Amino acid sequence: MQIALKTANNWSNQGMLSINGTNGDASRGVAADLAYIDTRTMVSGYYENDTDKAIRRAEIIVILPDSKHETAVSPPEEKFRQEYERLIKLTRMCTMFAPKSILYICVPPISMSVPLVSAVFRKTHWYHPGRIIGSVDFHQVRLNSLVAFHNDLDPSGVHVPVIGGPDIDTLIPLFSRATPVGLGPHEALCLTRRFRNLADCDDVMKEKKNLEYYDLSPLSHAHSLHRAITTIALGLLGDQQADICGFIDLSPLSHAHSLHRAITTIALGLLGDQRLSLMLTVCIVLSPLLLWGYWEINRLISADLLGVI
Repeated sequence: MQIALKTANNWSNQGMLSINGTNGDASRGVAADLAYIDTRTMVSGYYENDTDKAIRRAEIIVILPDSKHETAVSPPEEKFRQEYERLIKLTRMCTMFAPKSILYICVPPISMSVPLVSAVFRKTHWYHPGRIIGSVDFHQVRLNSLVAFHNDLDPSGVHVPVIGGPDIDTLIPLFSRATPVGLGPHEALCLTRRFRNLADCDDVMKEKKNLEYYDLSPLSHAHSLHRAITTIALGLLGDQQADICGFIDLSPLSHAHSLHRAITTIALGLLGDQRLSLMLTVCIVLSPLLLWGYWEINRLISADLLGVI
């Protein structure tokens, strides 16, 4: 993932900070290795005591799961028990040093992580449900790839709408509404089995091959993260077409009790302002490294997409 971020020309600066008691020299070593890649992104390494400096000026903060817990042997409940203390610690730091930032939560299970982060923010004066977004983009990228490979298409031009919950066992792909070409009932059933890692049967609700299944696809994760950050950044710059599918905690709203566990389409342009600078700061939190970077929208692209120049 660090390599994918380094090779993205939209980054002007990328920093790495060791956390959770890991050796700070590791982040500096990785940063030194990435510096040999000839792109305009500048990479730096930092120690754990510089965490506040890394996130203080961030408009977008992405919290990723702990790498040592990212295995295929733990059920979602166990993963949450392993992650919740670290998630609370990072959220409290965000309330102190970056209270107005958009938090993009990628720690599974999303249906548990987002309410936990929201509960911490509700104890402050900075809580805004639209600024705490649970990630669904990895599932979206995977579904787009399944349909693209099935129809021999370019994955970048395929879109599969999704409804339901944010986790793999509650998310429902609408293959019949996929663009540019939809799928029939039998094809949709086959791809749903592949997406959920189900047994070879005619019923998508039958028992799974592996109840503790967790998909490990670093390249897909990196691509989905890059795509999500791009959309959020454009939304902050006032792009009214910057919409992202995500999970937000709507439980505090009395009229939304029936929907507070469902994913929704978030119009990020409503949170943005065209008067903002074209330089955005993005902080990516992961273990054992915390990455931060300046997100710079190219002026030519901004002129075409946003009309702010």
